[in-house]
Amino acid sequence: MTDKTVQQQDESQLVAARRAKMGRWIEDYGVYPWGHREDGLISLESARSLFDQSAHDAFKEDDSNDARPRVKVAGRCIQHRAMGKLTFLVIRDDTGDLQISCSKAAMPIEQFKVASKLDYGDIIVAEGAMGMTNKGEICVWADSFTLGCKSLGIPTDGKSTFVPSFVLIRIVIFERSSEIILLGS
Repeated sequence: MTDKTVQQQDESQLVAARRAKMGRWIEDYGVYPWGHREDGLISLESARSLFDQSAHDAFKEDDSNDARPRVKVAGRCIQHRAMGKLTFLVIRDDTGDLQISCSKAAMPIEQFKVASKLDYGDIIVAEGAMGMTNKGEICVWADSFTLGCKSLGIPTDGKSTFVPSFVLIRIVIFERSSEIILLGS
């Protein structure tokens, strides 16, 4: 067997495993992983620009009066760290990256379970106050978290230039049909 054949088998097994996992998401969490419309979203860059250091400092001193700006954002999960009662995610959209911090105490337990079980590539929607972590990272402290849709795609390391074979086939077909059109005209 060649490396290409082994890679194609690995890809198809991964996609099959992810499809099976989608069925379990419905049973285990009551979440339909095929996507839905979400209104009121802002870009991650806009959310980051709304961060207010003085409101964050005031909240740290007296958490009874929260004047931090609230945002609702969506993006593709590119990093995920579950740490007991906290889960940290980094999501990405076309404007950049933003960290989402999920606390078990701040959201319904069902939503926290979903946040803790994500795969790279999943699309998520989070709503909460703009704040900062103890390490100084600007983030959304989510009190509402939903799955936008599950990803069937194969996760990459971000540096890989791997192009799935079906994309290459489409490119070749397009190039050949372009040649045919050019020859016919």
